[in-house]
Amino acid sequence: MIWFVANDSDVCPSPGKFSLNYIFRFLDKKALEYGIKHADYIITQTGNEADLLFRYYGRTANAIVSNFHPLPQENIEKGRQIEIVWVANMKPKKQPEVFLRIAKDLQSIKGVRFIMIGNAYKNEWSNNLLRKIAAVENLEYLGKRSLDEVNEVLAKAHIFVNTSRIEGFPNTFIQAWMRKVPVVSLN
Repeated sequence: MIWFVANDSDVCPSPGKFSLNYIFRFLDKKALEYGIKHADYIITQTGNEADLLFRYYGRTANAIVSNFHPLPQENIEKGRQIEIVWVANMKPKKQPEVFLRIAKDLQSIKGVRFIMIGNAYKNEWSNNLLRKIAAVENLEYLGKRSLDEVNEVLAKAHIFVNTSRIEGFPNTFIQAWMRKVPVVSLN
């Protein structure tokens, strides 16, 4: 069995604080610990993840494989209108409501457009969030998009914002940087 570490929380003993359901967190962590113990090979994305793996579980990463992306193929052109982009799944731990609040607070500034990209699950929380997004004039929700479509949006963006409470090393950071877009991240 080969196990690929997704983020730092995978190799920390705490079950995390992003879920209100303790039983789910406990079972999830136990399954993860089983995987760590029984994996034939473990691959981490960063040296920090490899260090945490050894510190908490006494296992050595077989390889550290950093995120990789091909060079951008799209034309990187920044327009006059400032475009601020958020890309993630619409989940509470990603805190999309923080980006919504930023867009709402900056509505009076002309020439600034906010764009949200990500899958919204069919539940009351997401539906409520989408209603609030639709009410903000300078904010456009594009929904779920392909990798190429996200890259097209990033090629025109001026700022990429990450509001997630917990994150490993997001591919979206690399995508943004490769398109000359600075990243503003809360955590």
